[in-house]
Amino acid sequence: NPIFDEYRPVSKEYKLELMKQLSIVDKSKLRYWLKNYTENENEVQLHFYIQSKELCAVLVLDVEQWGKLKQLKTKKGKGRFNAEFKNLQFEIEQDSLNPKFVYKDFSRIID
Repeated sequence: NPIFDEYRPVSKEYKLELMKQLSIVDKSKLRYWLKNYTENENEVQLHFYIQSKELCAVLVLDVEQWGKLKQLKTKKGKGRFNAEFKNLQFEIEQDSLNPKFVYKDFSRIID
C-alpha cells in the first residue's frame, strides 16, 4: 500500500488508510504481534504488526485501561516483543484531527 509506505503509523494519513482497509478485510483472519511500546508525556502506545492475506501494516493502539496488560506496562513491553496477541480487540475513534485506535482486550498471548 503506497500510503503505508509513505507515512508513519502514527500519522493521520496512515491511520485513515488503515481504518479504510480494516473496513474491507475479514477481521477474523487478522493476526497481531507486538512490535513496540512507546511513552511520551501522558500517552502510552502499543505498536502491533497487523497481518492477513489482504493487509500488512502497523497498528498503533492507545491504551487507556490496562487490565490484562498491567505487567506489560510495568516492563514496558520487554519480554513480549514479537509475541502474538490472539483476538486483539480495539475500538476506532474517528476524530477528524487525530483518529485513533484504542485497546480493549485480547484472549491470550503466544510467545
